[in-house]
Amino acid sequence: MQGPIVHNGKKSFMEALDKIKEDYNRIEAQTVSQRSELERLNMEKMQVAQQQMMVHQLGYTTNMELQKQTEAAQRLTTLLNSVLQYASPELQATAKQTLERAQQPGALGGPNGMNMMAMNGAMGSMQQIPPMGTPNGTPARAPSVKRERRSSSRATMPEKKPKIEAADSDEEIDVTSNHAERESSVFSDISSASTLPRSETIMRGVDQFPMAQFNPAMALNGMMPVPNGKTVSSVRYDEAGNVSPTVFPPDVLTDPAVPKAVQPLHYLPHRDVVCAVAMTKDAKRVFTGGKGAVKIWDLAESSRAERATFTCGTDNYVRTLKINQTGNQIAIAGEFPAVMLFDIETQRQIVNLETGTTACYAIAVDNESKLLYACCENGTVVIFDLVSMREVSRLIGHKEGISCLELSGDGQHLWTGGLDHTVRTWNTRERREESKMDFSSQVFAVSRSPVDEWLAVGLDGKQVEVVNTLPGAKERYSLAGHNSCVLSLRYAHSGRWFCSTGKDDTMNLWTSPHGALAVQRKEDSAVLCCEISQDDGIMVTGSKGTATVYEVTTPPVNRGPTGASLKPIKIANRGECLNMCANLSKSPARSACKQVCSLEFPSQVPIRPTPPRPIPRG
Repeated sequence: MQGPIVHNGKKSFMEALDKIKEDYNRIEAQTVSQRSELERLNMEKMQVAQQQMMVHQLGYTTNMELQKQTEAAQRLTTLLNSVLQYASPELQATAKQTLERAQQPGALGGPNGMNMMAMNGAMGSMQQIPPMGTPNGTPARAPSVKRERRSSSRATMPEKKPKIEAADSDEEIDVTSNHAERESSVFSDISSASTLPRSETIMRGVDQFPMAQFNPAMALNGMMPVPNGKTVSSVRYDEAGNVSPTVFPPDVLTDPAVPKAVQPLHYLPHRDVVCAVAMTKDAKRVFTGGKGAVKIWDLAESSRAERATFTCGTDNYVRTLKINQTGNQIAIAGEFPAVMLFDIETQRQIVNLETGTTACYAIAVDNESKLLYACCENGTVVIFDLVSMREVSRLIGHKEGISCLELSGDGQHLWTGGLDHTVRTWNTRERREESKMDFSSQVFAVSRSPVDEWLAVGLDGKQVEVVNTLPGAKERYSLAGHNSCVLSLRYAHSGRWFCSTGKDDTMNLWTSPHGALAVQRKEDSAVLCCEISQDDGIMVTGSKGTATVYEVTTPPVNRGPTGASLKPIKIANRGECLNMCANLSKSPARSACKQVCSLEFPSQVPIRPTPPRPIPRG
């Protein structure tokens, strides 16, 4: 009797186990269904927010046009009334009747309804404004671009960062998590030869964002016009995930630290596609990386020939450059398995730091020039000790290749962006991952503000996301000013603005963190990289065959004889003013200062009343 009981117990146990498996499968299927529903709702939420922004913009534009027409009509009426007084009485009567009829238009607003037809046409053109992105967050592909959509299983079908195809087939830049796969380039238009002469190119590049067009009232809708008619949108996500148009501060574009224009100073004829640029602290030398070589340019020289060339011993492209803090060494990495360290003065190679992978797309060096971080195509970050010239650790976490990285000023945190749609935060002391941020498309560029917590993220889906990196913070801004993928980002050292470049031949300068567009400039081809000088006065961009050096124009600042900016001093009374004058070293300056004090703070001497004259006695 004991055997059948045990058998029945096993049978009951197996039935219970099968039931548990069925319940687990059912719950898992429900979870997948709920996740899909959540993604669908999030996409619908984004679409509704975009439509709301377009409606806001349409209403504002219509209102502004109405105000302009009303003001123009009032001015014309005043002008006509002032001229009519010189006409004959009969003509004055006829003209007044005509004016009264003109001030009472019909439903169509004029003869044959032409005003209404014009308004409909304007509204129709307004509705052609492109949205911030497609529902899935990826850019709309051109017919010539044969790129497969990412499937739901990201691990089984890895995508890659865009590659650059030059005019001939051997000039190609490829970033991929699997080099065995080759896809058509999303940079195919980089190689198309420009049909514009240089003079027309320069005129084409002068498209700046005019400050006069910025209306603070328009900032309430998070919209600003640009010269070519496109709309630049900035959307804010609060801590609760609510979406609303960004409300810009009134002085967002009048800040003295925010650029007002950029003007080209030099065109450096690198001849190959310029994939990486670097600049010394004094902005006197520029380094450009292309196919198998890095060239040095001396901006102080009148000739535009390169001063020297670092040969990397390969025909593959250089993808990143980094100069150490002392300025005597440069690290070079790209589509080859090692990070090369060169001496800048002698142009001699110091060492090869083997990464163990086929490509490295970005590198960073700490302020003490002791550690070098290299992000690789296999999803790892290799850490090298620059004293012993050896690998000391690896950071593993990304599922696909890492395309960019940014090191904090104190060297304690590292941000890496990957083709797995994530940006990860690393603790460099403990060599561990602290947090992860998910995005709607592949991450191609990251840059962090040197003065606060904001991190700019450039996406394949055309957006620039500015996220708060404080622990637990969820506030972020989504900026839509590019028509194609964002390829590079760089924060100014002041932290007040940053630059983004893209495949759409555009360079945008944004205020941080709100994303007001300060300057927009078009180049001849896709802008792959950018760099900003230490004083934020010079910029360098790299594109097809040329690196362009720009001068950044900012409002004039009142400066003293030493060159330091003069801040306004609040003086309460005449005594404080005279004390300040006494501290001046030169006597003419003291005299002029005292005169200013006399004008600003006139002496308050009490006026004694005149005694009454004695009344003579009669």
